[in-house]
Amino acid sequence: MSLAEAGAKVVAADLDINIARQTAEKVQQLGRRSLALEVDVTDPDSINKMVQQAEEQMGPINIAVNNAGFGMCALLQKKLMAGLWVLFSIIPTGSTPVMSAQIA
Repeated sequence: MSLAEAGAKVVAADLDINIARQTAEKVQQLGRRSLALEVDVTDPDSINKMVQQAEEQMGPINIAVNNAGFGMCALLQKKLMAGLWVLFSIIPTGSTPVMSAQIA
């Protein structure tokens, strides 16, 4: 929200589109342009689609904040091994494809 408060347009991208929409609505309440997009950071095609949509609708990406991941409570609610696989798959690798798609 700090970037929106400073005047930035914000693209909120999340695996759960409803969470992205909630963020985008908060940005709009500050009087800033925002866009909600669905993205799966483990899927390069999803990432490329998100970057393309963001640039088409909001203009060039000047600042990117990649914080893919989830809290430990979600991990405890699921099967431990499946949760650990997702944890170690998303956090170290999720940011790299997003940044690569922005550069391309």
